[in-house]
Amino acid sequence: MRFKIIALGIFFVFFAILCYFEVPNLIGGFVNKFSDGSAQTAMTNQIFSQLGIPSIDAIMKYMQYSLIGLVLTGFSMIVFGAIAKKTNIQSSSSLFIDSKQKLGDQDNTNFKVIHLLQERLAKGEITSSQYLSLRRILEDET
Repeated sequence: MRFKIIALGIFFVFFAILCYFEVPNLIGGFVNKFSDGSAQTAMTNQIFSQLGIPSIDAIMKYMQYSLIGLVLTGFSMIVFGAIAKKTNIQSSSSLFIDSKQKLGDQDNTNFKVIHLLQERLAKGEITSSQYLSLRRILEDET
């Protein structure tokens, strides 16, 4: 299981639920600071509409819908983390290392030299005909 994904999903769910109930208080506090606490909602909505800002009720709905989306995201992360299988990356790299170790010293040296030749060819330091002739020489030695 992917414990980090599950833990992050649980965090999202709890954070969103907590914020869902606190958003109206936070927005109400912001409006009171904006209007010095003396303005009424209608006047504040009128000021916001003149500035091109949606009404307070619309802002609260947007925030609450966003938090509902965050809860759903958290739940989907929890489900994904519970279902997902952990891939074993080390198995493929260990097979490569084991195959190299099984080669004899001469074969291992040839493998390294051929790899260096391939790198030089890729960098453009040697031409393809030079690469092929050098590789034939190496293969004839074994």
